Amino acid sequence: MEFHEARAVGNIGEQRVAERLRVYCEENPPAVFLSNVLVRSGRMTAQLDHVLLDPHGILIVEVKVRNGRIRGTVDEKKWTAVYGGMTRTFQNPLEQLRGQRNTLSKALQGASDPIDLDLIQGVVVFVDADIGSLELDSHSRKHVTSVDRLVAVLRERTTPAVGGFSHAEVSRRYEQLRSLDRSADPSVQASHAAYRGGASLLSGPVVALPAPRPTVTFSGNPHRPGPKVAPENPIPWRSVLRRIARISDKRLAAAIQFAAMCLLLLCIFSGVLGPILNAAIRSFTASITGVSAAPAQAPK
Repeated sequence: MEFHEARAVGNIGEQRVAERLRVYCEENPPAVFLSNVLVRSGRMTAQLDHVLLDPHGILIVEVKVRNGRIRGTVDEKKWTAVYGGMTRTFQNPLEQLRGQRNTLSKALQGASDPIDLDLIQGVVVFVDADIGSLELDSHSRKHVTSVDRLVAVLRERTTPAVGGFSHAEVSRRYEQLRSLDRSADPSVQASHAAYRGGASLLSGPVVALPAPRPTVTFSGNPHRPGPKVAPENPIPWRSVLRRIARISDKRLAAAIQFAAMCLLLLCIFSGVLGPILNAAIRSFTASITGVSAAPAQAPK
């Protein structure tokens, strides 16, 4: 899959997760969320797919779009996605979450407004993947879910022992994260590309990076409706119709052959073919007899 295709699939997956977050925020004011947040602390950078803020604290939501069965453990550096007979490895997303938490915490400290690390949690949301084969303990499993169960997981959130956010604190931290977002800064984009080894970049200058998407929020904040989401797994009707036509042609030919054979057998067993064959034999014999009985002409 090419970079642009993978990015498009990832965007659709992130939009599906954003829709679940919007539902949760509408049910639980003053909860809000941001999308596509790029933060930096020193040489460290972190790209956050979504960041939820509610009275329980800050929740980093990392989205993984994988159409296959996922295998992995808490301690493995790489997890495996199994697609039929093929496999692909990717970074352990729980390790990725830990790095994102640390970077965000340090970014807040750099803004002279530190926050207890217990108030920054994270969850990995898989889209179109089977995560039943993951070997995780009960604690780690709370931080890995599917897009269909995301709202239920969010409803089960609890406030840490250090305390949560008041309504005013949620709003203040929301504005603070918006001010820390560097997704539109080309220099931070370049730092992030270098920090990740350039794995997600196209060849060329920094401007070739995917354009940052606007903030996704719910009612009361700037709202991005986003592009229309293409239907998931669309059916290739043209190829299906062509295949049906080819199958129909083969079946029609086979049906004609079968009908001809049945008609032949019916004629044989019903006695209809006998008189026809006898008449043909008599006609052939008569023609031969007539030729042999004709008088020979004397040579001139």
